[in-house]
Amino acid sequence: MSIGNADIQKTIQAAWIAGGLEAKFADLGGESPALNFDEGSPEHEQPYCVWNLAAPDTETRMSGSSSAAIKQEIRNCVLRFDVHTKPVDGDARGASQIAAYLIEEIMKVFGGHPTVVATADLTMDNGCMLDIGYMRDYCVKTGNNNYQWPLEYQVTVDVPVTA
Repeated sequence: MSIGNADIQKTIQAAWIAGGLEAKFADLGGESPALNFDEGSPEHEQPYCVWNLAAPDTETRMSGSSSAAIKQEIRNCVLRFDVHTKPVDGDARGASQIAAYLIEEIMKVFGGHPTVVATADLTMDNGCMLDIGYMRDYCVKTGNNNYQWPLEYQVTVDVPVTA
């Protein structure tokens, strides 16, 4: 069991694995685990993904039931995936094309893909993920033939704060 942002983290990691994303990175020569929370080491074999959650903003508070002891909060935070790539031996695509492919696969799981409905089960132990909305993605060259492709979502959750 987990609560608050720890619950969101657990949910994201479970959706990543269930969505087959670990295998997509491994197929391109990446190490396992491909998903790293908050930082990736420079020695980590590319491709890999670093993800993080920004500090949440509380939008509103309310009682969770007729009992005054149960409180709920609606929180918003930004979820960001950063895919890091380099050219892959035997793959005709460049590093930026590989990054675009991996970002598209993440969008198929978490949302934002123009033709595929998100497949992720975003069930939390405590509370509820109300919405995960695509915000933006873009590509940045980070070195000689290396790329980073950030993908951002606005996440809205309803979480218990007092029992």
